[in-house]
Amino acid sequence: MDIGAKGGSEFVGYTQDAVHAQVLQYRDGKLVLTKTPFYAESGGQVGDSGVIKGDRFEFKVTDTKNIGEHIVHFGEIVSGDEPKPGDDVEAAIDVQRRRAAERNHTVTHLVHKALRDVLGDHVQQAGSLVHPDYMRFDFTHFERVSPEELQRIERIVNERILENRKTAWKVLPIEEAKSLGAVALFGEKYGDRVRMVEIEEYSRELCGGTHVRATGEIGEFVIVNETSVAAGIRRIECLTGLRAHEYLRSRNRALEQAAALLGCSPEETDVRLKALLQERKKMEQELRQLRRQTSKNIISELLNKVKEIDGVRIVASRVDAASVDELRSMGDELRNGLGSGVGVLGALINDKVSFVCIVTRDVIQDKGLKAGDIVKKVASFADGGGGGSPHMALAGAKDASKLGLALSKTESVVSDLLSH
Repeated sequence: MDIGAKGGSEFVGYTQDAVHAQVLQYRDGKLVLTKTPFYAESGGQVGDSGVIKGDRFEFKVTDTKNIGEHIVHFGEIVSGDEPKPGDDVEAAIDVQRRRAAERNHTVTHLVHKALRDVLGDHVQQAGSLVHPDYMRFDFTHFERVSPEELQRIERIVNERILENRKTAWKVLPIEEAKSLGAVALFGEKYGDRVRMVEIEEYSRELCGGTHVRATGEIGEFVIVNETSVAAGIRRIECLTGLRAHEYLRSRNRALEQAAALLGCSPEETDVRLKALLQERKKMEQELRQLRRQTSKNIISELLNKVKEIDGVRIVASRVDAASVDELRSMGDELRNGLGSGVGVLGALINDKVSFVCIVTRDVIQDKGLKAGDIVKKVASFADGGGGGSPHMALAGAKDASKLGLALSKTESVVSDLLSH
């Protein structure tokens, strides 16, 4: 699109939501007017959407951006012919969407000031995204913001909102703005004259975005997340207005549902949960003790079924184990009880076949048998494989139906290894 026309598009969106204008250019879904109320994406604030209507067409604007000196409306013709230079039009933004963006933009200024008040003057804005649905704010800080600090920041912002402080802006020389204490974005380039946005007796920032007329228009404010995005850079995500109200109502419903399940009032959920977690921890400890005792009993029974091949004692059996760690512990128990020999245990854990093989130190030294060699061959009979150290090794297999077959091959596997 050739946007080389002299002059530029006049932006009137600070004070007007709709305006009468003329078409300058149109090509491939990009429309330029002599003047427009549509805010072009800049300073973190997303571009406006809305409708531009002429006598011969209707154009739906989905985004607005700056290209050179012109404000370009991106979108599609929903009815009529292509716009022609000189066509008279009515350009109107999506007011509800813009107002939501304005709430989130003004709150970035409140948040920036509150962050500096709570965390310190080292805090500087490192980026932002002002969207109608939410606000994202990046800032310099050397550590995670604590829940208590976030609560203080959130409270300060809500206090300024409830005070309904007036918001005003004016264009003035940059040196005058700086002398008034206006905060400039680090690394941003400014001209000789700048636009300063002031929240009554609270903050002054250099900003080209659109804002509410008074902080009370923001409504509810809530911080929903705080994370790290880079070394020394933190990010908070916030909601305002109805979005904040819906978020808080949703959390309250979740709390009420949790309280109902716990059989207590919402105010008692934390106490009830702590009690349940302690009870669960105690039950898990008792269960582990019970399983350890059960494992000992199982191993004791297996030791009564020891077979011997070429002077090597062998135990191979299927067992019940809740995890690979438990299977490994049973292997240790088997080694201790066996004293001298080879043991292979197999289990079906979460629908997957697992094997553990143990070989006592004397058998490794005198017979040259290694647990890794044995378990690898045993597992192969169930379409699996594995390995490990000479004294203990683990393996997995794909075919659960062949678990018993694989274990039955242990004696022949050991015999073959001894003959080599």
